[in-house]
Amino acid sequence: MKLLKYLGIILFAITLSSCSNGKVINDEEKFAALYVDLLISSEKNSGDINRVKSERQKIFSKYEVTPEEYKATLNYYSEKPDRWKEFFDRVNARIVALRKNNKV
Repeated sequence: MKLLKYLGIILFAITLSSCSNGKVINDEEKFAALYVDLLISSEKNSGDINRVKSERQKIFSKYEVTPEEYKATLNYYSEKPDRWKEFFDRVNARIVALRKNNKV
């Protein structure tokens, strides 16, 4: 699954670039949904960096999350790697459901 292959790459890149003071997103479903939307948007718009940035801001607005909060949440999950398994199970289930409904 090409989309899942990029999960790790995108997460790694975002984590490396993140030093944030934002608050953590406590709603795990919201965080997973946000992550999936960002992932899909990045995949769809990969050839147009300006569009990626624009869509990214729209997605943050949709979930009422700041980039700093997103980065803080990535950092929070990185503090205890066992959190990632449950998170990626949610992400994978979300992607499977979207594919089943032909939305990806």
